[in-house]
Amino acid sequence: MMICRARSSVGYTLLEVSLTISIGILILLTVTPALGNFINERKLRAITKLILECAAEARIAAKQQGKTVILALGKNEIQTLNGKHKSLPKNMKLLLKTEATEWTTTKSNWMFFPSGIIEPISLRLEQGAAWIEMDIDPLTGMALEERYSF
Repeated sequence: MMICRARSSVGYTLLEVSLTISIGILILLTVTPALGNFINERKLRAITKLILECAAEARIAAKQQGKTVILALGKNEIQTLNGKHKSLPKNMKLLLKTEATEWTTTKSNWMFFPSGIIEPISLRLEQGAAWIEMDIDPLTGMALEERYSF
C-alpha cells in the first residue's frame, strides 16, 4: 500500500513564478505600441480641433466685421484672433498646402473673407512617424477629408 504525503511547503515554485512573470511581460509588450499610437492620435486630434476652432472663430469674425480676417499659422505655433500664440507640442510640426503651393512649414496667413468663404487650404500635423492630414472646405471651414497614419 502506498501512502501519499501532502506537501509541507506552502507557496509557489520558481517555475510558476517565472511563467507568470513571462506572461505578464508578453502582455505588456503587445499593449505598449498600441498605447503609444493612442497617445499620438489624441495629441494630433487635439491640435486639429484647436485649429478648426480658431478657423470657426475667424470665419465668424470676418462676417461680423465685414472685412478679411487673417489667422497666422506657423511651423510650431498658431496665432489666434486675440493675438495670443498657441505653441504646438514638442516634436510636432504643422505643414500647409494651398492651391498655389506645395506642403510648406513656413509661416502662412490663412484668409477668411467677409462673405464667409475661406481660402482653400490643406493642413498636415506630424509628430514623429504619426501624422494627420485634412482638406478644409472653403464654404464651411470644416474638414472635408481626413487622412492619417498613427
